[in-house]
Amino acid sequence: MKSKPRLVVLGAGYAGMTLAAHLDNKISKEDMQIILVDANPYHELIQEAHLVAGGFRKPKETRIPIPDLIKDTNIQFIQSVVKKVKADKNKIILENSADIKYDYLVVALGASTKFFGIRGAMEYALTLRSVDDGLTIYNKASKLLSKSNQGKNKHGIGKDKETKNIVIVGGGATGVGVAGALADLNHNSSSSSSEKTKVMIITASSTVLPGFDTRIIDEVVQILHKKSVSIITRTTAAEVRKDSIVFVDGREAGSRVEIPSSLTIWTPGIKGCDLLLEPQVEKTNNGRIVINDYCQTNEYPNIFCLGDISAMKEPSGKITNPPLGHIAISQAIYLAESIADYFIHNIKPAQKFQSNVNVRILSLGLNDYIGLLNNIVVTGDIARIAKGFKQEAHLESISSGEITFASKIYKNDPVSNLLSSVFIAVFSLSKTLKK
Repeated sequence: MKSKPRLVVLGAGYAGMTLAAHLDNKISKEDMQIILVDANPYHELIQEAHLVAGGFRKPKETRIPIPDLIKDTNIQFIQSVVKKVKADKNKIILENSADIKYDYLVVALGASTKFFGIRGAMEYALTLRSVDDGLTIYNKASKLLSKSNQGKNKHGIGKDKETKNIVIVGGGATGVGVAGALADLNHNSSSSSSEKTKVMIITASSTVLPGFDTRIIDEVVQILHKKSVSIITRTTAAEVRKDSIVFVDGREAGSRVEIPSSLTIWTPGIKGCDLLLEPQVEKTNNGRIVINDYCQTNEYPNIFCLGDISAMKEPSGKITNPPLGHIAISQAIYLAESIADYFIHNIKPAQKFQSNVNVRILSLGLNDYIGLLNNIVVTGDIARIAKGFKQEAHLESISSGEITFASKIYKNDPVSNLLSSVFIAVFSLSKTLKK
């Protein structure tokens, strides 16, 4: 009797968890064995990490135990760190478990922080790639703000006039999100605006959020300015020290400037997770594994990659799938359908993966949200509700393993785009009526 094929998913983030759940729903346990491997026992809502950093979410609110998510499925979960993948032998070497053989492998291990070789960055700066990172930032920031407020009189005037800076290096989505959250934390910590710790962003780009719609960029800059967040553009970090940061100011003919930094947060870029895959596959300069239009590696047709660790390249070399949770989920849904069609109907995928960003919402702290809904700029309550809808759609998708009406938001076709707008409108109305 022929043994059933085994598919192993490495990583239980947005992409890995979604793929495993949808495949389990589409393919019976008699036809395929699905194994999910992750170093942690929980699925993490990493897009909420900046709110943990600001003290507006508790870690337990952003983590869902994997056993709870797979209790009614045929998915086998192994908690372990992946040490190596021997692609020529279809074998995975784990840190504290037996080796795993696979027929098909999906790598969805995410990304890690890229330090660009900047002296002191790894030693003195904090990162934000997990909920634990967010909690570390919150604890450090709370301690800093507590010290800033010591010795104030009843009018909130402090005796210590020394300026304390929180410096965020990097002006991407993570950078602006944590800047907004920490600005809110700072605002809530004291009644004296003149004595508050200063929050600032430094970015090498000419603007924050490079690559985003200019309408979004303009709105985000306005929101951050209202929160008293300073934005310094065309500026490159040169060295991070214990209590300061040195940067090269491109606006001043490359002059080196050192400013005090009581807390430095490093968010300028990512690299693919350090996975030892042998023989080697093609990777970008940032360590992301290059895949084709069907989410496969070019070297091994039985190895797929999803999420931040993957990179789709145009002939020009341009990467077409940015490291966004929304893209990771869309990839996972696409691949689950492709694999199911192949195993159930012996049909190879006819359509290439196309990223879907018809709903992109940014959180800039406790109550500030902005984004695009089918190319329309939305802010305030509508954006906040759309953000909540996206999260509920994701959780519903991995709980059911189905393309529900709500999870149409992650599909890329005209009907799904229309339905996403309709369901967000209905979701918004229901939330309003409950108030």
